[in-house]
Amino acid sequence: MKSRITSLLVAVASTSLLAAACVHHADLAAPAPGATAEQRMQAYTRLRPTAQDTLVTINRHGAVVGVSQSLVLGDGQTVEAAEDLIPVVPAESPTAGSARRAEAARHRAHVWWAIAYGALAGEFAVLGASMYQSSRTGSTAGIPSWFWIGTGVTTTGALVGTIGAVVNGNEAGRETRSAFATYDDSLRAGLGLCVDKLQLVDCSTRPEPSAPPAIEASVSTAR
Repeated sequence: MKSRITSLLVAVASTSLLAAACVHHADLAAPAPGATAEQRMQAYTRLRPTAQDTLVTINRHGAVVGVSQSLVLGDGQTVEAAEDLIPVVPAESPTAGSARRAEAARHRAHVWWAIAYGALAGEFAVLGASMYQSSRTGSTAGIPSWFWIGTGVTTTGALVGTIGAVVNGNEAGRETRSAFATYDDSLRAGLGLCVDKLQLVDCSTRPEPSAPPAIEASVSTAR
């Protein structure tokens, strides 16, 4: 039973860690301060989101071990890491906040995967030591108590590490989806561009909406 749990943990950890390690980073840059409206319009055309893809990673046991999102921009670049959007959106925008939380959660997931791998390595070390002792004594009878203690501790550590990594990986995925969902609005806000009657215009030249006419109330007294 423990060997099956160990093999499953190895498969999940290997597949998920490989998927996390293959994140491609995009190099995005906003126009320089003081850019003209035309330059900001061109930047929006280059940086605007045009499509969003979802990649589901399944291990050999048929379990879903990773769901990654990617955003395709107007210039053809693909954004996989939400924090790559931070340079082109306002620092206090919803996109930037979600991107920072996604990056932090992904970092925590990597730490938990390291713990899981360390525990799995310890379990294999305990198994190897047990096999070495059996080869020296020439007997397989009577499994020592330290073997059960060691495998119990390392299996628990691997399980806890995997759960921690999956929980934080899911959080990173949620925050990444949130960053992508709010990116278009945050990008336009950072570029000072507004939508007016389905057209993109410079916010500084957009006319202020006129106030609705005041309604005068009259009171009549019946005699």
